[in-house]
Amino acid sequence: MNLSSLAIKHGTDKGPGYHNYTALYEMMFAGIREEPLKILEIGVLEGASLRMWCDFFPNAEIHGMDINSDCNVFADDRITIHIGDQGDRRDLEKIGIDFDIVIDDGSHCVSDQIESFKVLWPNTRLIYVVEDVYTSYKKRYGGGYRRSGTAVEFFKDLVDDVNVSRFKDKPQEGLPRCYNDIGMIQFSPSMIAIYKGK
Repeated sequence: MNLSSLAIKHGTDKGPGYHNYTALYEMMFAGIREEPLKILEIGVLEGASLRMWCDFFPNAEIHGMDINSDCNVFADDRITIHIGDQGDRRDLEKIGIDFDIVIDDGSHCVSDQIESFKVLWPNTRLIYVVEDVYTSYKKRYGGGYRRSGTAVEFFKDLVDDVNVSRFKDKPQEGLPRCYNDIGMIQFSPSMIAIYKGK
């Protein structure tokens, strides 16, 4: 069963008819689906996408993080639930084990999206995804069109930093050392994926 079918089966908004992120995820994860991965999804809600990931990645250990302690009911032999605030560095550091894949579908607040990436990226082995970055353009999430400090602007700036750091005759203008391992940044409608370099 493909990921879009699993999204429909489990009732997550990641599938066709809503965000359709599953089409992108199919391409992203095609070569690693059978591997024994550790996956973290920030934002549990009703556990639908965690169940989808369990079906899609048969050998993976699935982790979910949410601020709502009621989400503990979704824990089972394959799913571990962490209760915490993705905007709180201490909560993130408590679970900051080495994840292969991190998917941020949490608060959608731009400051939380940035803080989570800053804390979790150094220990992410393969891919870090930020979903629903349309909130970078919405005032209620701390966004605004081309407003400095949004998640989209943060990652756009990283594109410059990563590229300027490749020139040996130029200084690494503000690029923190922990981002030197970025291999690729992919912008898609309402989604940003950051890949570890080799």
